[in-house]
Amino acid sequence: MNNKYWIKRGDFSNVYSLEYTRTLEQETEAERQGFERITRKEAEHLCSLERDRRKHDQMFSGFADDRIWPFGVDRGDVHGSRYITEPGYVIPWPADKWPKTGT
Repeated sequence: MNNKYWIKRGDFSNVYSLEYTRTLEQETEAERQGFERITRKEAEHLCSLERDRRKHDQMFSGFADDRIWPFGVDRGDVHGSRYITEPGYVIPWPADKWPKTGT
């Protein structure tokens, strides 16, 4: 199954969470939690905007994701670990937390 990309917007334009799903169950849960479906190109553009803000406008940065996170993975578990790669936007799914696909 292909990745599908989601955004959960905050109260301001520079506040949002970016995640991707791999299964139908995750898609259902994302919709239930208030995420909105977007394209990969859109998600990568939003990451790029946040990275630019972090370089040039620190007062208004840090409230949005500069990477696309796996849906349902605790960010505290993967932040600063081998799962974050440069310069990619999408964090690879942690091997020990792969969603079950029924195979």
